[in-house]
Amino acid sequence: MDLPDIESTAAVDPCNRSTGQNCTHFPLTDSGQPVAFYPFFSTVMTSAGCRWQFGNHIPGSANDFGQNAQYGSLLNANYILFGGGGVSVTRFNVFRKILSTNPC
Repeated sequence: MDLPDIESTAAVDPCNRSTGQNCTHFPLTDSGQPVAFYPFFSTVMTSAGCRWQFGNHIPGSANDFGQNAQYGSLLNANYILFGGGGVSVTRFNVFRKILSTNPC
């Protein structure tokens, strides 16, 4: 999830995509408080089989993968600057978690 991009423009304690400082799983409000709602993936069993859902605490969910913890760790990635003569920069742009299997 690319929350660091959203949080890098925060009015209070913006996410520093160069260091990862102040980057959180929940975007912050303008007053610096975590948002009350941020959606996550879950699965549900239906008569047609397993289905993916995206929301927040959907009744009947079979697995919510730890809710917002499902987004995983802050990922540090290298990027080559366009027109920069091959110069690369390191940025923390996403939280990433790879599941070992498809749960559906």
